[in-house]
Amino acid sequence: MLWMVADRTRIVTLEEFKQQLNQDPRRIARQIRFVIGVTTGLVFLVFGIYISRPPVYVLGRPAKTSGQITGYVRRTDFVWNASHTSQRTIASYHPTVAFQIGGQRIRFEDWRSVQRFPPVNSAVPVVYDPRDPSKAMIDRSFWNFIPWAPITVVGILLFFNALRDWPTN
Repeated sequence: MLWMVADRTRIVTLEEFKQQLNQDPRRIARQIRFVIGVTTGLVFLVFGIYISRPPVYVLGRPAKTSGQITGYVRRTDFVWNASHTSQRTIASYHPTVAFQIGGQRIRFEDWRSVQRFPPVNSAVPVVYDPRDPSKAMIDRSFWNFIPWAPITVVGILLFFNALRDWPTN
């Protein structure tokens, strides 16, 4: 016998579930929208929080200074095509930056890759965590929040929008 949860208070059989569906299809549709909305919202929210970890440490209480690009690090990733029959190599370049704080030279690799390569030894604005200067990144003002902030906001909106369809009796 197959069991399904169709009610918050008890477990019903498949036959009872079919009867409820025939009696009130809007209620079942609302429950389905609730489950899909909450799941989608949580996926976006968790993904946004996951990819925000590097910049959030720095943007919490940032200190600003100027640094110098000392070079570029090449990162290689492999991407499969949609049918998973072949893969291709993607190269990205992350700038390494050095800056001075209190006589101490700090070097870091920026978390975002670049498409245009500023010359080595060129000055760039840097934001860093004053409690741990090794947590730093190139300051891109508004672009510091892309892509993680919009993804997180979409997740929050989807989640709270789904709560409107909370199953009620």
